[in-house]
Amino acid sequence: MHMNSVPQHLLNEDRQDYERILDEALRSAPHNPELAAVGQRLNSEQLRTMALNATALISVAAATEYQHYVKVREEARRPPAVTPAVRDAGAGEPGT
Repeated sequence: MHMNSVPQHLLNEDRQDYERILDEALRSAPHNPELAAVGQRLNSEQLRTMALNATALISVAAATEYQHYVKVREEARRPPAVTPAVRDAGAGEPGT
């Protein structure tokens, strides 16, 4: 995926995390005063189904944040760059 393109969906490796976070949000919603109304019109399973069906819309709305997340994750997975050791002329080991 080109980093400047807007993702139309989640990467396959992120789908399981998306569902896990969605489930956690639905479980914790009744305990959050700001979300007290969640579940009064639709039950958790209906909300979950709607969110899963809207994954493409949600990922487009969060495209900037998702691109940043993917970029940071890719950078963290890369092995550190190997740079040749540079010795200063006249700099030696301490005590030599």
